[in-house]
Formats: sequence, C-alpha cells, structure tokens
Amino acid sequence: MKQIYSLLTLLLVGCSTISTPAVVLQKQTLQLVQLDPVLFKDCQQETPPYLEDYIQLSKDEREDALVRFTLANMTYLHSCTVEKRTLIQLQRTQQTYIDQFNQTEAQRVQQLLENRKEP
Repeated sequence: MKQIYSLLTLLLVGCSTISTPAVVLQKQTLQLVQLDPVLFKDCQQETPPYLEDYIQLSKDEREDALVRFTLANMTYLHSCTVEKRTLIQLQRTQQTYIDQFNQTEAQRVQQLLENRKEP
C-alpha cells in the first residue's frame, strides 16, 4: 500500500509541474577566409637574354632579342598586375558583404532579445 501512495505521489507531482517552452536563439556569423599571401606577392620579371648568347648575335638580332624580352616582360607584368588587383578587389568585396551580413544578423538577434524582454 505504501508503494501505491508513493507511485501516486510521484505521478501527481509530475503532472502538476508547468513546463515553460524553451526558446532557442540562433545566430549566424560569416568569416572571411584569407587568401594565401603568396598570391599577393609581386610578380617575377622575365630574365634578359644571357650575355654570352647576346654578344654572339648580330646587331639586328640583338635588337630583336631586346624587343622580344621587353614585350614578354611587359605582357607578363601586365597580366600579373591585373590578376593581383582582381584578387584584392575580390577580397575587399567579400569582406564588405560579410561585414554587412554580420551587422544585419547582430541587429536581428538584438531585436529578438529585446522582444523577449518586453512581455
């Protein structure tokens, strides 16, 4: 009989408690993954013709070799510079987007917290 009273007591106590619903607040944050710093290093210049080979060339061949070297160097440096500028601009754009998202998300979470405090 004592066991029945104990069981009834436990059941009545368990049924009489009022549970408050749990509210879960989730916050999202974006972070920028930094690109490898090697990508931002200066480009290497083309090497000029070797001196021994250059000396053996005729006057017109020397001029041709120097012009080819200069054009190759300018072309390579231009494409490298464009590539670096594109990477830098991409990273800036992504950082701006991430900052805006995180600011909006912080405001949303703050508003949700304030709404919970009001009632």
